[in-house]
Amino acid sequence: MTSVIAWIAQVDKRRPEDDERPSTRGSGLYFATDSRRTVEQTLPGGQIKEVLTDDCVKAFAPAGTRDIFAFAGDATFPPAALGKIETLLSGDTERFNAMDAYERSAEIFNILKTDFDALLTKPTYEFWILHGTRTGAMSGAEFHLFQYSYTFENPQLTYGIVQCDTEHSVALERLGTGKAVVLSSVEATVKKSGTVSSSQFSAFCDAVQGRTATQDKYSGGPIQLVGLLNINDAIHMGVVTPIGTYFRGSTSPPSNPKEFYWRNTTFENVDIDGSPRKNLK
Repeated sequence: MTSVIAWIAQVDKRRPEDDERPSTRGSGLYFATDSRRTVEQTLPGGQIKEVLTDDCVKAFAPAGTRDIFAFAGDATFPPAALGKIETLLSGDTERFNAMDAYERSAEIFNILKTDFDALLTKPTYEFWILHGTRTGAMSGAEFHLFQYSYTFENPQLTYGIVQCDTEHSVALERLGTGKAVVLSSVEATVKKSGTVSSSQFSAFCDAVQGRTATQDKYSGGPIQLVGLLNINDAIHMGVVTPIGTYFRGSTSPPSNPKEFYWRNTTFENVDIDGSPRKNLK
């Protein structure tokens, strides 16, 4: 089930005044998710019991690529399928990075759809997969966001494009059972702090782990974060919160924590112990 948010940060306004194309430039594209999964168990008497666990990897940043992924909803097909995509892209970075955003998205969607159509039993719950990509770099970087969905209203895997034309650091998409809670939290935080990247992330953390977290029982657990900056490859980012430090949904840190970005709940660059980190963008 769960919650996911996608937002673009600090749109680059250094473009010619006569350029009328929608603005897709920015300093970064980020996805944040929770870690909760819901599994239905059949009891001896035939009753169905929902079991909630906080151990599902929901955010992916394939090494060496300009692609990030996250999902909300059913936790059976998406994590397995995205794990496969992560391995595929990381193993063939030269070919995939040579494609433009739409070619890359179309090929990835076709792989997902082939696997989905081959399922003997369709998922119990709806799901939404987000796929962010970047073309170019630095002032020429452009971000693109795609959504691959399965809903009961349209019970097949569908392809969609999410518009990234915005003049602010703003949430592009909020999905999952916790969508309304996240939306309310973001609106309240933006009203107080403005349309900045820290508003999007701190509001999401509050919706999943903070004062509004109990409003959606299907969202919870460790915060996961992936990012695509305007230069270099996609990255997994650690998250330091008042109740725990997480990396890819786990409390176990990577063996080389200083090689990764870490963010606190106000989206500041920090070290794994939460202390301010210098010399990082």
